[in-house]
Amino acid sequence: MEDGANWAEELWTEPRDGMMLGVGRDGFGPKVQGWEVTRIVRKVDGSVAYLAQVKGGQVVEFARSVSSDEAIEFTNPLHDYPQRIRYSRQGQLLVAEISLMDGSRPHRWLYRPVASPALEVPPVEPPAQSP
Repeated sequence: MEDGANWAEELWTEPRDGMMLGVGRDGFGPKVQGWEVTRIVRKVDGSVAYLAQVKGGQVVEFARSVSSDEAIEFTNPLHDYPQRIRYSRQGQLLVAEISLMDGSRPHRWLYRPVASPALEVPPVEPPAQSP
């Protein structure tokens, strides 16, 4: 997501063994202002949780409260902010929104899919033949 000189990036792994790993960062111009590491996990009891760790701080858990084919929402009413994290699809866009439980103080990001750059590996030169 880019809005003028403001930008945000969020990347997720494919689900594997009940877990997805995510990483995000945001900033202004060339500077990174914030970053976080996240996980979506299926817990032993079968429930699904979103675990967020902002800038290496304490991990905060949000329980899945709503999910459908088009959206998923996680909540933690005891957390100061955010208390609600919601991801939804609008066509090709992924919409991420955080807010308080009642929807106030929302912040929203619109993400579009991007192609991964192809990794170009230089060819390996065969070892020189000794005479």
